[in-house]
Amino acid sequence: MPKNFAELGAKESDIPTLVENLCCGNGREGSISGFVTLDKEDCAKIYGMMV
Repeated sequence: MPKNFAELGAKESDIPTLVENLCCGNGREGSISGFVTLDKEDCAKIYGMMV
């Protein structure tokens, strides 16, 4: 299982696209919900830790 973006073949410049797909795909309106609600900024920070 990949541990970071490099192992996935992704780059830091891919983060905005990944965040947009995560938070706005499938009819979502800019956030994802679960135990806590994460907005685009939260998701970008999490993805940023994977670089």
